[in-house]
Amino acid sequence: MEDKCSTINENEKRFLIMLDVDGFGKVNDRFGHNYGDTMLKKIAQTLKLVTENEDILARLGGDEFAIFTGGFSDIDIAKEKLRIIVASMYRELKWGVKISISAGVSTFPTDGHSFQALYEKADIALYYAKLTGRNKYIIYEDSMEDIDTSHSPASESEEYLVTKGIYIRTFGYFEVFVNGEALLIQNAKAKELLAILVDRRGAYVSQADLISCLWEDEPVNKVTMGRLRKAVMHLRNALKAYGIEELIESKRGLRRLNVDYSQ
Repeated sequence: MEDKCSTINENEKRFLIMLDVDGFGKVNDRFGHNYGDTMLKKIAQTLKLVTENEDILARLGGDEFAIFTGGFSDIDIAKEKLRIIVASMYRELKWGVKISISAGVSTFPTDGHSFQALYEKADIALYYAKLTGRNKYIIYEDSMEDIDTSHSPASESEEYLVTKGIYIRTFGYFEVFVNGEALLIQNAKAKELLAILVDRRGAYVSQADLISCLWEDEPVNKVTMGRLRKAVMHLRNALKAYGIEELIESKRGLRRLNVDYSQ
């Protein structure tokens, strides 16, 4: 990949995509390493199907892959390809085990001219994808440099207890359970919003921070503020249906998961 980066035309927009399988530790724990190796081969085969012949696909080790792709003149086309890659990886296995994939993306030449520079930026974006719910892609932005990457995102084997009767599972596929019943959140952004608040573990999150997580390439303005209000409304309505609307606390435009909440 290093040679490829040094020889391509700088007028061509290309992307380095770092991929990490969500929930893979659970696969090995439940089914054994032989099954896990077979699953990794199937994932690699799927990645070959959703990439182009001119793309460079590599396994970096363990459950991590990388794709160097490009030639895109339209960012929307690139985003659609990223969406397809992430969606193609989701699998529901037996015994309730689910796997998905998180992706971090850096852009050539905006984020660097060498593989090392692109790798570092894509790795930060991948961390951010893991941090904000998994099963998604995140395109690197300079603001992500402020993220503390010294701590790993929530363990894939973790089941996070908020209060009696409410469990939030963060491994493999984000899910909320209320008295054993999966909480239905039909609006995707509302569910992503809840995942962000869960990951902050009770810390207040600003509207600007939420917007940057939910709509990574858009500024804070009236349009994105309106979208955020709609996502909050959908989330509150979903929680209200289960009688737990106070699980999310607001204060002067800041929002957090109310870890002290009791039904």
